[in-house]
Amino acid sequence: MAMNRTVATNRPLPFRIRVVEAEQYIPAHSHRKGQLILALHGALTCEVENAMWMVPPQYAVWVPGQLSHSNRATPGAQVCFLFIEPGAAPMPDRCCTLKISPLVRELILTLAERGGESLAAPATARLVQVLFDELPASRRSTCSCRYQTTRKFVKW
Repeated sequence: MAMNRTVATNRPLPFRIRVVEAEQYIPAHSHRKGQLILALHGALTCEVENAMWMVPPQYAVWVPGQLSHSNRATPGAQVCFLFIEPGAAPMPDRCCTLKISPLVRELILTLAERGGESLAAPATARLVQVLFDELPASRRSTCSCRYQTTRKFVKW
């Protein structure tokens, strides 16, 4: 499934999806919206607050809005970036790794595939609501390594 697009419409939506299929490094940045970074294939790392978060397939890292972070995808990775409007879903207020259920994964892929104006359709809005009900219930996991600014690993 080759998708490399950003979903956007003229109507305000509670989220935005972007899927990429290439090795890439995104330097430190932040967003107003929270960001769920899902590894569909391959893996990625996300650097947040002196910690390196590992994101294998079937997992995602949640980065709350306004939190500076950088991302690096492995060669051949397929990564989905889901941007969620603050308050649209009861997501954690701290960075964490989430185990993504098959249902949540398929909801995200379906929404990414639909794209464009169809995201404002009533049926699609219902899928978004199911996603926003299911996503906060995802099992949280700790897949991170903390480090000092010298990047030497420290005991935590």
